Amino acid sequence: MKIEKPNLVFSGKLIPLKKIDKIICHHPAHPSWDINDIHKYHRDSKGWSGIGYNYFVTFDGRIQEARGRNQGAHTLGGWNTRSLGVSFQGDFSKQLMTDEQVDSGAELIASLIKNEGLTINDVVGHGDLWNTACPGKNFRMTALKNTILNDVTQIEKESDNMSLLRRGDAGSDVRALQEKLNDLGYNAGAVDDFFGPVTEKALKSFQKATGIAVDGIAGPQTFAKITALTRPTVAKKESAIFSLGGKKYKIEEV
Repeated sequence: MKIEKPNLVFSGKLIPLKKIDKIICHHPAHPSWDINDIHKYHRDSKGWSGIGYNYFVTFDGRIQEARGRNQGAHTLGGWNTRSLGVSFQGDFSKQLMTDEQVDSGAELIASLIKNEGLTINDVVGHGDLWNTACPGKNFRMTALKNTILNDVTQIEKESDNMSLLRRGDAGSDVRALQEKLNDLGYNAGAVDDFFGPVTEKALKSFQKATGIAVDGIAGPQTFAKITALTRPTVAKKESAIFSLGGKKYKIEEV
């Protein structure tokens, strides 16, 4: 899974979240605004530090980090200090949510569920917690949740298939661990199939950065985090709309 990090400049310091109890789904209620438009509006017009959401999913399924794992400004009732707000581009009181948004949003939220120890019941719409029409009548919550459940199952299967690894172990599983740590930017040293001190140090750095127990042992929780962060991004087919004889046709790339 690829998460883009736009160059957003906040006017104040962001506060890291200590606890996450809910993942709240939103729409910005604007037909075309992208993450930069929302950021500018929230910062310059509302007087906030910047965009209030934690993550943003575009029409074409790109996942973008807004505030990340920091306190948001996306709801009321005290939830900003213990939730993540995921906004989907568009105005779903009028527009339709795209398949790409459902697929990418589910992939993101599935990884957040596993990372934060949540369940599908902790995924809600903004209107479930506050008196608002957000995220709109056309928000595809049922499809989103079904896809999330499928993605969570896949993450768990991939994690279960990996062995418990620790210093002194050797073999192809160690090689796979070293490759993934290196890909994520944690220096596991040479990919040599041997779990030595350099690999252990890299693993501990990864565990500390992702908020799990720092024991230098690669177990189910560690593998779940790695899997969620290294799942391949599926290329989306390009499409175009053209008109002929008063009718519209959609052509997709093959």
